[in-house]
Amino acid sequence: MTEQPTDEAAARGMTEQPADEGADARIAAAEEAICRARLDAVRFDLARKLNLTDTDTAILAEVNDPDAMVRAGQHLAERNRQVLTGGLHTAREGGNPKGAKDNPERAFVRELFGNHP
Repeated sequence: MTEQPTDEAAARGMTEQPADEGADARIAAAEEAICRARLDAVRFDLARKLNLTDTDTAILAEVNDPDAMVRAGQHLAERNRQVLTGGLHTAREGGNPKGAKDNPERAFVRELFGNHP
């Protein structure tokens, strides 16, 4: 049963028809595929431009916003540069730097707990 057009709708040449749910689902699936393809293109372009590793590229696959993906890609590229140049450094176990012996806070703690040098 179709609805009769109202005066306004008839004047504009429009009639309401029942929505085709199958078509709506297909349109939504197509729009999602287009968005995913655009995100994939941005991700692969970033990976190529910034020389990201496969692991970094896989991390970017979880990001759904192109702007956030660009920022995350730049952060990952900077981190990779620091690793390659030795910028990220952690002291070996047991090789931690010692504080100055004349530090008043350390002197107070040593005196408090009886750890005199």
